[in-house]
Amino acid sequence: MRAAARLSCLVASSVALASALLASPSRADVPVTDWRQSARPMASNRTPQRFFVELRFGAYRPDVDAEFGGDGPYKRVFGDSSQFYLGTEFDWQALRIPYFGTLGPGLGWGYTKRS
Repeated sequence: MRAAARLSCLVASSVALASALLASPSRADVPVTDWRQSARPMASNRTPQRFFVELRFGAYRPDVDAEFGGDGPYKRVFGDSSQFYLGTEFDWQALRIPYFGTLGPGLGWGYTKRS
């Protein structure tokens, strides 16, 4: 039985090695242009982005009792249930650095309540 297992392992290894050696390299027909160039089809039709607005909402669970092993003063006073969080952010993209990103000021606001 061991001879049959060794023979099948040897055959499988030989087939894998032969297919790896006989495989021809693949070639993709891609244009020579650089993907970062502004000559891309979509880049010339879009208007430049100057502002960004984000809306955030979801469950909020503060982790202030982690240093107490999970049973700290916050949990004793307020409990351990999650609460709802609502937030928004506004960013002005003042400087666009080619091939890197944008730079500019932002203003964010968030609200949650626990009593």
